[in-house]
Amino acid sequence: MRTRHTVLVAAAVGLLAGGVAVARATTSEVTVCVTAKGAGMRYAASGVCRAGETKIVLGAAGPAGSAGAAGSAGAAGGYPATITPKEINGTHTLVLSDAGKLLYSLENTTVTVPLDTSANFAIGTRIELVNAKYLMWVTPASGVTINGLTSGLIPLEHKSQYEAEQGSGAVLVKKAANEWYLLKPLKET
Repeated sequence: MRTRHTVLVAAAVGLLAGGVAVARATTSEVTVCVTAKGAGMRYAASGVCRAGETKIVLGAAGPAGSAGAAGSAGAAGGYPATITPKEINGTHTLVLSDAGKLLYSLENTTVTVPLDTSANFAIGTRIELVNAKYLMWVTPASGVTINGLTSGLIPLEHKSQYEAEQGSGAVLVKKAANEWYLLKPLKET
């Protein structure tokens, strides 16, 4: 697509012919035909010059220039300053909309981490888990590995064998295809 510029034909024709010409302003290209000896000029409304004339196109867009240098990289992204809580209870299989959320339960809850074929979370996805009450288990679907998971029960039980207080939590982070980390709170000594 050509860019059209307003051209003052009078100025161009006047300069080329060395004389005065009457012309008008236009928003399209203008074709001027000049005789071989430069003795005469004419406006070619059709854009075609006769044999022996030189074609001059005023207001024509030139070829596109080469691409400029790439801009500098933007700032690195970070973990959001806020996180949206979502209540889950009973049995919950993770879905893509759980990414970046705080999942909390008010009853015994089992959280299943699905295969990528069911929910393909991006590498680095974080899902926070908080046990507001009772027990929470995290279990991998067949074919999923959760590093840091030993018994399936994460230390989210109020006054449990892990002596975790109510409101304790953990974070799931996707490491690779069908592989996650379960980051648990450090046990106080």
